[in-house]
Amino acid sequence: MIKELIETTEAFTPEEPRPLMREIPPSSPYPVDALGTTLGSATKAIFHKVQAPEAICAQSVLAAGNLAAQGHVNVRLHTGQSRPISLELISILESGGRKSTCDELALGPIREKEDELANEYRYQLRNYKDDLDIYEKARQNILKPGKGNKQVDISAQRLELKGLGSEPLEPLYPIITLAEATPQGLFRTQTSGQPSIGIFTAEGGMVVGGAGMTADFKLEFACVLSQLWDGASIRKVRAGNGIVELKNRRFNMHLMLQPEVGSLFLQDAILEAQGLLSRVLVTAPASLMGTRQFNETGFEFDHQMAPFYCAVRHLLDKPYSLIEGTQNEIKPRVVELSAGAKACLITYFNHVESQLRPGGEMESIRGLANKLPEHAARLACTIAMLDDPEVQELSKENIEAGVTLADYYAEEAFRLKASSEADTNLLLGQRVLEWLLKWDEDLISLPDIYQHGPSKVRNQQEARRIVALLEDHGWLSEIEGSNVVNGKKRNTAWRIMRASK
Repeated sequence: MIKELIETTEAFTPEEPRPLMREIPPSSPYPVDALGTTLGSATKAIFHKVQAPEAICAQSVLAAGNLAAQGHVNVRLHTGQSRPISLELISILESGGRKSTCDELALGPIREKEDELANEYRYQLRNYKDDLDIYEKARQNILKPGKGNKQVDISAQRLELKGLGSEPLEPLYPIITLAEATPQGLFRTQTSGQPSIGIFTAEGGMVVGGAGMTADFKLEFACVLSQLWDGASIRKVRAGNGIVELKNRRFNMHLMLQPEVGSLFLQDAILEAQGLLSRVLVTAPASLMGTRQFNETGFEFDHQMAPFYCAVRHLLDKPYSLIEGTQNEIKPRVVELSAGAKACLITYFNHVESQLRPGGEMESIRGLANKLPEHAARLACTIAMLDDPEVQELSKENIEAGVTLADYYAEEAFRLKASSEADTNLLLGQRVLEWLLKWDEDLISLPDIYQHGPSKVRNQQEARRIVALLEDHGWLSEIEGSNVVNGKKRNTAWRIMRASK
């Protein structure tokens, strides 16, 4: 009997530790060739210089190009509707992935334009203040009461006021890009600012975790961002000014987020229910840290970027078509669809629609999927505008490129939805596990985890919670008695149960 027990014990194989989460497939390569000549060349140039993931380089280039183009044209959809081409892009990459450098290079011509506008604004503001003083004094002279018992001739005053003309217009804010915003700030900037602006920040947490996304303002901010994407009018009641309407403006966005912040953003039930998440195009490629090698580009990089810089500057310098009597209400021309382009977009619409049925491939991302044909058209028109600012009609090839990009973003949405559905404790547990598997010893203690481990685990309480999670999945096993861990005596320690290879 004892012999049988010994043989049974020897034959027993301990259960392998269980993964905390099902493995998320890696991101597919970004379809850079679909970006056309101008945007594609700039993406490749930044990729070779910066060595950030191509998807991040592409997002920066696409966002900058879209900002320059969005105020000049709308695109005709297969439904016959004329729609803005504005894009709202989100790039998710861990710190150190060089995402900010990508934006810095792509926004070069836009920063130059902002500097020029700022210089002009200082000069215009001085003239405006002088003109306003002159206007107000002239108006006061017209409206001053009559001397003695002389009655005021209202009709004569009206004629004089009419001859005086309208009050001088304050110059527009010299701002094209914002780093952060609240609903009120964004409304104010677009009311008195340039016709076409965007939020661009490598620290997207300032927007996602900022004042605009607090519980009191989140829904309002999401509605404003969605309405701006739609090109809809926004009305606000202002004390002293009555109803102020914001219309005929353009707005785009490129937020760069770290994975933890990105996960919170994509999991936000309010943003999903409101519809903002269906309007954003997200990518989250793997970092290239550890594979990068120094290279020197210089003249070659400048040469490759020149067409992109020239195209962006051309669009920024080109006067907007404005509604008569306004300073910043645009009247974009419409880029039409060729017969082939329209047929291609209709085919894509029918394909997407067929996947929205219960059990269909796109059911889980139906919010985004419903807008994929429009995303494809906006992307296609942006690409075409950077290759030819005078484009009048999109070709079948343009729409095919837009569809290729829309499919990429749909695939990313599938992948990221699976990731964002994971519990935040599991995400943190996974990060601690990855660190533990690189630990030089077989034993670990709580102080080692919160003193030397990932920065998100800051104290003993958090470390204990994560240890309990890892114990439950078989990655840690508590050892009785005191042990020496990392050269120090510990009363409580755990053995790291590394999976067999």
